[in-house]
Amino acid sequence: MPTGRADEDARPSEPFEAVCIGREPGLILPTDLGVAGAGVGTVHGPGLRSTPVKWTPQSPETKKPPEGRRSDVSKAVEAEMSAIVKTPAFQQSTRNPFLCYDSVSTCDKPQTMRSLLDAFRVKRSSKAEWVRDFFTTPLVDLAAEDSRYTGIWTPEPELGAEKVGISEQFLANAEIYHHRYSHANYLVNLLEKAFESAGSARQASPVVLDIGTGSGKNSLFPMLHLFPDARFVATDLSPDLLAILQHYAVAQSLSDQIACVCADAMKNYFMPASFDVATGIAILHHLLDPSLAIKAAFDALKDDGIAVFYEPFEGFGLITMAYERILEEASSHSEAIDPLAIDLMRAMVTDINARRGTDKSDVRFRYMDDKWLFTRTYVEDVAAKIGYRSTKVIAQSTAADAFRRHVERNLQTGRELGPDALPDWAWHHIDKIDNSFSAEMKSDLVVSGVIILQK
Repeated sequence: MPTGRADEDARPSEPFEAVCIGREPGLILPTDLGVAGAGVGTVHGPGLRSTPVKWTPQSPETKKPPEGRRSDVSKAVEAEMSAIVKTPAFQQSTRNPFLCYDSVSTCDKPQTMRSLLDAFRVKRSSKAEWVRDFFTTPLVDLAAEDSRYTGIWTPEPELGAEKVGISEQFLANAEIYHHRYSHANYLVNLLEKAFESAGSARQASPVVLDIGTGSGKNSLFPMLHLFPDARFVATDLSPDLLAILQHYAVAQSLSDQIACVCADAMKNYFMPASFDVATGIAILHHLLDPSLAIKAAFDALKDDGIAVFYEPFEGFGLITMAYERILEEASSHSEAIDPLAIDLMRAMVTDINARRGTDKSDVRFRYMDDKWLFTRTYVEDVAAKIGYRSTKVIAQSTAADAFRRHVERNLQTGRELGPDALPDWAWHHIDKIDNSFSAEMKSDLVVSGVIILQK
């Protein structure tokens, strides 16, 4: 099976009948699209062949096109893809074909090939029309502004509105952000712990409002693991991140279960008392006024509904204290620190110092991605004023090496570095923090934690 540049998350999990198109087979289409020997459409392009195959997730990788021939193969497959896109079978099908082509990045017209891949990935899927019932204002398709966002809804007042407090990291650079900041595995465990802590019976198929979904990797994907039959209203201010989620939903036949809505988390467009669960994973610290999103979740929840947020807290200051100490001592040790790690620690010290406290009136916060580090007191006070009847904050980790784990994750997500980026003497300073506190105290000194609010 060619590995190609197709999104790994788009791969089907079950075998299916397909045709393989290409001199060195590189384009895989389900036969129910009705192309290449399935009754509708024909195979075009010089030197191409179509071969029936039964694709499975474990299919062996086919060899790459011979060196020196890639341009020819790329042109041929490009022509074939262009022809298939125009066939009635493709236009009418609601199934997303699985694409896997080896030379997308090396063909002579990579942008053309990429746009054709995107055309296949987006597909003409059925939209989750049911989502209209969960908003107080009319929803419109963002295709009215940009065809790249076809199938993504937005409240009518949001069309053309300025996106305040969001940078290019979440817009033009959304793909990079999607791949760098993904922690779905441990978030499944954290969310499971949160729902157990809430103490209420877990519904099999709740309606979930996800605030600040992004591409879904850190929020909706873990929730899908816990609630595979739920319906999700996935909201985010970035249409580019939602487009990544939209592609996934189509590829996995989840378009009727997941509705993507581009909206500002600080504006309440939701139908009151209509959701069973509200979630927000690493969203509140991006907002100028997090209390508005917490209030929107409260209004949207039914009585006894649960809101779950995962956020950074001021306990992170202990880590930056260690970073400052390490930076001060760096020149006096023979074991050098990776320059990228030094750059990261300096940036983190500046970042954490800027985010402390609750006064975000300075104009600079409008242009900062990360604006907050929370305290337990702030969360409890805001929740009580809004009307939640209970509030819990659970530290992400109280393990013996909790702070070391936070630093390892910081190195990975911040600069894609492993633990060896810091020498032993630097890790000694991190371990000293871990050894200074009991598990009970680490529960109070929250670095990152889950907030559980019950209406």
